[in-house]
Amino acid sequence: MDNNAKSCFRIDPMKSEFAYWHDFRQGFQASNVQGTMTKDNEYSCSFSEARALAKKMKDEADAAIRARGKTPQYNDEAIYWEATVNLRPWHTKEDIEKVIKILEKRLGYRTVFWSRHKDEGHIATDDEMDELGLSSADQRPFINNDHFHVGMFSLDKNGNSLHRRNFGKPNLISQIQTEIAQVLGMERGIDKRITKRTHLTPRQYRQAMSL
Repeated sequence: MDNNAKSCFRIDPMKSEFAYWHDFRQGFQASNVQGTMTKDNEYSCSFSEARALAKKMKDEADAAIRARGKTPQYNDEAIYWEATVNLRPWHTKEDIEKVIKILEKRLGYRTVFWSRHKDEGHIATDDEMDELGLSSADQRPFINNDHFHVGMFSLDKNGNSLHRRNFGKPNLISQIQTEIAQVLGMERGIDKRITKRTHLTPRQYRQAMSL
């Protein structure tokens, strides 16, 4: 069941080992993943292809740095970033690609992979059952959290850090949020500077739901 989500975008340093396994559904899965729905997920490439492309980008950046007589000195965990974007059931691969173009244009990062998850969510809470007009005797529906992840590389082809350049741009993330909402035709989420809300990690969200 659709969760009627508003447009939401966030980007964080990518925890490489966890991200690949989680995003491509390899190995152990979190409790909010419905295994029977995993077949409906969509990917830009395979697990191995994503890992290989990430390594290729890093190797090329390293070679460019050494060609200038320098030694790569970045933190390996700080050159890969992961964006997460909410979707609704009607969105298509073309919509995802439109969002990725915005990210690449605004940030300058290069896309390594994207993965759409249609198999995450939660069983309806009591409040949600009331909103749906269902009683406690009815079967609780699965509320889907449709979204996609984008793995990105933050060094340009010369090995220069684009993150350092972006870090000093005021309102950049807010502008990206607005553009994404427009191309996806979704209501834009309220700026956290107004709501004062703190984003919950998936683990924090599950803990909150259990309470």
